[in-house]
Amino acid sequence: KFERNSTYLYLRAKVLHLNKIYYLAIDTLLIALEFEENDKIYDLLSKIYDILGNKDLSLKFLNKNLRQDAANLLKNELSGIYRKEENS
Repeated sequence: KFERNSTYLYLRAKVLHLNKIYYLAIDTLLIALEFEENDKIYDLLSKIYDILGNKDLSLKFLNKNLRQDAANLLKNELSGIYRKEENS
């Protein structure tokens, strides 16, 4: 299924980013992180937050020690973000 494929979700977010649909791109990247954590997802999140003017969050996504906590904080605050069940 495409909606559970992190590569598909990343590419979808990249297209959204290029079309300046930033908030939907962020949602898509946060969902992709539920299936796979990798640098390209965090890097794109950082780039989008930099464009939106949130330098602090942008830098957190670039920092390997802070990025996972920053993503989890956003997922918890954004109630519509899909969360994978613990035993999935």
